[in-house]
Amino acid sequence: MRTVFNKLVLVSVFIGCIQLLYADDARLDSLLQVVENSDSREKVQVLQDVMRIQFQQLLDDEALKTAEEALSLAKQYDLEGAQAEIYLFLAEFYSFVEAEKELQYANLAHQLASEINYYKVETAALNRMANFFLEENPDTAKYFAQQSIAISSGEGISDNQAEAQKILGVYFYHQSLYQKALEHWQKSLELYEEVNNQSGMALLMNNIGVIYRRWGEYKTAIEYYQNALQIQEQLNNK
Repeated sequence: MRTVFNKLVLVSVFIGCIQLLYADDARLDSLLQVVENSDSREKVQVLQDVMRIQFQQLLDDEALKTAEEALSLAKQYDLEGAQAEIYLFLAEFYSFVEAEKELQYANLAHQLASEINYYKVETAALNRMANFFLEENPDTAKYFAQQSIAISSGEGISDNQAEAQKILGVYFYHQSLYQKALEHWQKSLELYEEVNNQSGMALLMNNIGVIYRRWGEYKTAIEYYQNALQIQEQLNNK
């Protein structure tokens, strides 16, 4: 059902794959049993866990149905934080299948999260909108990424700031402003290291290697490529 579209359009030496884990299967079965015995408010959180596992396991129809059920309950019980989270999930879901709905739900997540000062979701939604516009309207993408950085840096949300810094690096890379791209990617790498996001670290090391290769600094480029490859191999072996 999904057609994966990489909005960053940046050469990478890695091909990612989703691994279906037996632990997730067992957890999904357990959560589905919990749903039957939960009160409505607790059920919203459990359904969110279920929809994410279903999405990871490529059970798209089931994940969408579960998300819609969770959203309906969240609205019924005025759980605005949960609503914002589900909007953000739906933006990710539709990023694979329907661009207009991706932007629609990212906007909804951003608007609601900003109203209730839910900075984690607000900055994640800004990052998604920045990625959305990165190719067709780069200046809009830059604006959203800068807004995300302003909020996430002030609130100490390192993972979302790392993503926004990465997006700005891509923006400047496509403007052929390689030094500025490098500065943002190095900052992004530092933040990913801070939160131990190894897949993010590997991607940024690869991107930084691309810049050094472009500058003809092949030894440095190879060092970044090798470090990135080592991390990716460790992730694939888990």
